[in-house]
Amino acid sequence: MLLRPIDLNTRQLAVADPNVNFVKKETKSANAPTVAPIKKMGSKVSVVPTFIVVSQILIFGGGFFAVKSMIDHRRAEEAAKAIPKETPLPDPTFRLAPISTNVQAEPESKVLEITVNFEIENEKTRTELTVKEAFIRDDLMMLFSSKKAGDLNGSAQTHALQNEILGRINRILSHGQIKSVFFSDFLIRDIATQ
Repeated sequence: MLLRPIDLNTRQLAVADPNVNFVKKETKSANAPTVAPIKKMGSKVSVVPTFIVVSQILIFGGGFFAVKSMIDHRRAEEAAKAIPKETPLPDPTFRLAPISTNVQAEPESKVLEITVNFEIENEKTRTELTVKEAFIRDDLMMLFSSKKAGDLNGSAQTHALQNEILGRINRILSHGQIKSVFFSDFLIRDIATQ
């Protein structure tokens, strides 16, 4: 700042300041200065603070959303881990021991030899089928013995029998259901042919 004396009698000084619009007079007398300097409001002064504030908002806002998305991602992973995943069954079938029973008499008596298999949902169903196997076999023997040999011939009759078995067995079960019924052996023969 450069000081230049203006008047030596009053001891007033002029101050040259690039940020001041006018020449400021300072007195070294007892009187205080009456005019305060006015600073220029340039474009640099208003842009810099605005840029700083906006950049801080963006940084903190971006940081907030980044942390929030990481937390949400972790919560989703924890929720996915919390859901018990059922492992696929190594063998999704349950096979009953073969059943041989007489069917209703037609002109000649016949014997039905059948092996019934069930497609099961889970291991609980397998366990329940094992526990109730005697009841299931008895129920199926009663069903088969009520049929005539002619009621069991043909694919339409076989599908109807499978659906009937499915409904009967699922009514017996309380811990799961069987999905389907299929036969691995299905033979109707005369009693004399042994």
